[in-house]
Formats: sequence, C-alpha cells, structure tokens
Amino acid sequence: MHLPPADTTVGFRERALAEFRDFPQYGGTAVNPDHTRLTIRWHGEVPDALRQVIDDYAPQVPFEIVIEGTEFLPGDLRAEADRLLREHAPVIQGAGPRPAGDGVDVTVSSQAVQAAGSAEAALAENGVVSDFPIFVISVGDVEPA
Repeated sequence: MHLPPADTTVGFRERALAEFRDFPQYGGTAVNPDHTRLTIRWHGEVPDALRQVIDDYAPQVPFEIVIEGTEFLPGDLRAEADRLLREHAPVIQGAGPRPAGDGVDVTVSSQAVQAAGSAEAALAENGVVSDFPIFVISVGDVEPA
C-alpha cells in the first residue's frame, strides 16, 4: 500500500485548522485507515474559502478530499462538552464532541458507575442530561494534569 506523503496530509490539516478552527461549523478533519480519503466535517453551507483550500490541495494529494455534513453544529457540541465537564465533574471525567458531529462523547468516573451499577444509571442518578445525544465511550478516571 502506498500512503500519501505525511507532510502533504499534515499541511492540509494544519491549514484547514488554522483557517477554520474558530468557525462553529467546523468539525475537524479525519483520514480513513488506508489513507485514501481525507474527510472535513462541516455543518451547513460550505463557504467558498473552504472550497478554495480544497481546490488548492486537490492536485497535490494522492487522496480524495470530501466534505461530510454534521447533524449538529460542532461549536454547540464543543460548548456542551465544556458544560458537562464544568457542571457534572467528577461524575463526568472527560467530554468532547463526537467526530461525526452527532452528539457528545463522555467518560464516566469508575466510582459513579460502581455506585449506580452502570454508566447510564450513573448519568441518570446524577442528573446528567443534555439537549444532545450523550455517548459513553469509556469508564475511568482522568488524572489531573
């Protein structure tokens, strides 16, 4: 298998991040396992500036660049993840927007899960609710940095 040059992939991802990270519609980029496609996640109408970045790189890269729509606004998911951490620590040990933009991933504390019997019960018993779907991706405890 021939993989694309890392500097081309990294260069594209860095440019997209630098130009669009502050846009609430921007949900990041992902490269599929065989490096044949780079996906940009975006919510809503794609701006000409993003299409221009893709057009600038398309002739240089040996992979397909696609834009994938997200169900929810990535900026709203980032804000919700921050809220869940702020309002529900230590039950919620970690939170972040799901890469596909369809909800929020959370890590639930081991102690809360042991006390409640399951991760879902721990969320319910501790009043952890959201306007967005919550997905428990792990149970564990995050050590403070």
